[in-house]
Amino acid sequence: MIAEAISAFQHNNHIRQSMGLPALVQMTLPCITMVGTCPAFYLVPVTDVLNNAVLNGTYPLSRTRVRRYKCEVVGVNGGMESSAYRTRALQYYVAFRVLPKS
Repeated sequence: MIAEAISAFQHNNHIRQSMGLPALVQMTLPCITMVGTCPAFYLVPVTDVLNNAVLNGTYPLSRTRVRRYKCEVVGVNGGMESSAYRTRALQYYVAFRVLPKS
């Protein structure tokens, strides 16, 4: 997931530069993973420093902190089988849907 976020950062900057726009120095990408029927939501910040470290095969000078949000419903173990869990998970999906546009 992190590698894909870095790749998206590189691709977006390539497109921006081909359009005559300046490259972005930082971009936060929303990501979703699934384990069974349980989604986990992430905000992955990709910076120019991280990108250059990956391109050069070195460690970045600063730490990258990925934020993770797990969909949890009190009293519910499991995933989308539960209607309460499904309702909460879909609320997370809707909230995450607007992040790329912001």
